[in-house]
Amino acid sequence: MQPASDGAGGPAAESADRQAGEPAVAAPGRPADEPALGLESRGFRAFLVTQFLGAFNDNVFRFTLLALITASTAGSLDAEGRQGSLAQVLFALPFVIFVALFGSLADRFRKSSVMVGAKAAEVLLMLLAMVAFASGQLAALMAVLFLMSTQSAFFGPAKYGYLGERVAADQLVRANGQVAMTTFAAIILGQVLGPLVYELSAGRLGLGALTFVVIAMAGLATSLRIPAAKAARPDLVPALNPLPWLRATARGFGTDRTLLYTLGGIVHFYVIAGALQINLLTYARDVLGMQASAGTFLATAAVGVCLGSLGAHRLSRDELELGLVPLGAVAMSLGLIALSVVGGPADAPGPWGVWNLVAAFGCVLFIGAAGGLFLVPLNAVLQHQAPRDGKGSYLAFANMVSFVGVALSASSAPGRGCSRWWWGWPRWWAPRSASRCCPWRWCASWPGWWRTRCTASACCTPSACRMRSRARAAR
Repeated sequence: MQPASDGAGGPAAESADRQAGEPAVAAPGRPADEPALGLESRGFRAFLVTQFLGAFNDNVFRFTLLALITASTAGSLDAEGRQGSLAQVLFALPFVIFVALFGSLADRFRKSSVMVGAKAAEVLLMLLAMVAFASGQLAALMAVLFLMSTQSAFFGPAKYGYLGERVAADQLVRANGQVAMTTFAAIILGQVLGPLVYELSAGRLGLGALTFVVIAMAGLATSLRIPAAKAARPDLVPALNPLPWLRATARGFGTDRTLLYTLGGIVHFYVIAGALQINLLTYARDVLGMQASAGTFLATAAVGVCLGSLGAHRLSRDELELGLVPLGAVAMSLGLIALSVVGGPADAPGPWGVWNLVAAFGCVLFIGAAGGLFLVPLNAVLQHQAPRDGKGSYLAFANMVSFVGVALSASSAPGRGCSRWWWGWPRWWAPRSASRCCPWRWCASWPGWWRTRCTASACCTPSACRMRSRARAAR
């Protein structure tokens, strides 16, 4: 890949860009004197356990907080919705506002040292969480949530950049499969353990929060066993001003079609995932009639992603297997079509209620597995193709754009569904590779009458609408 030019030309202009914290554009690869990290080595296992414990602790803390919000706002759905929305915004905000600083820091220092520092900060933050839970002040807990998310945003670019630097190219898909599988397993376990911590320590939440400290200390201990990696750019000045950094990183993506299309595929995945996260809950409540256990629908999708990540790990056969990407895209589309067709109430008479429930959960599990097949190879390509001395910056930029995509997709209300907002995008907006990578683009070529009926990608809201129409007619 050729170095990006800002039009000024000359070594002085390039040096000025680099001093401003902008990532360099260089050929991907690993230093010749730095051996690859084997997937069976103790170092990689320490890395895997460290990132698992980090994701686990994030979700245990977050869902314990959400359980507290639900209990403290009992009887007021509006207050619960406002507090829950505020918690989600505070959780996502650091991934956007600190992207330049944390991306440049991941390249300025050794990524192994950044991970250790992030885990040490996590221990301190969980001690603060103990105090906040003991006080019972939601404002203090919201502040800790923001700081905890900031720590995660600091950890993320170093984590994924470390994979690209230390793992051989023919092992990257398998490594990312293991990382994705353990990450989603941590999310599922966190969703289960968080409310359990709240219930078991009701009235003594400060003591129950000791769980978070223990998990954080275990993560710090395992992070110390991660093999060291050389700093990508020791002379880089941290990007305190995000604008030059954003401009240079976006220009770097624009100069490499592989990187650009890979970023487009990843962002499209998270846009679809964000829309599904909202609409699947509506589907479970309005179509299946699952009021209390609607969250199990999302947990089933997460289990599917774990299985799909394991499948990508098995099918990659020690190479960057991009053939899994269109396979996952087609499978996601087929699963969404099937989900829109099989929808029906779980309490229907006879065996139909059981069939509706089993078929819906099977479709969601299949969609999640297809998503794992789709996402894991794209992450591996991004880590491998990003320049060696700018992997942290490129991966931080991809995280930021993905979070923005999730926020945009979540702007479609469940009552209306996301299909009207989704199909309003002009077709030229998608990169040419979207037809190979993105299920919504693949579905866009169908006849209009079929797309109107099931909107495969539109999160099955037509089924929900049909159920609501029948309910109104019955009344």
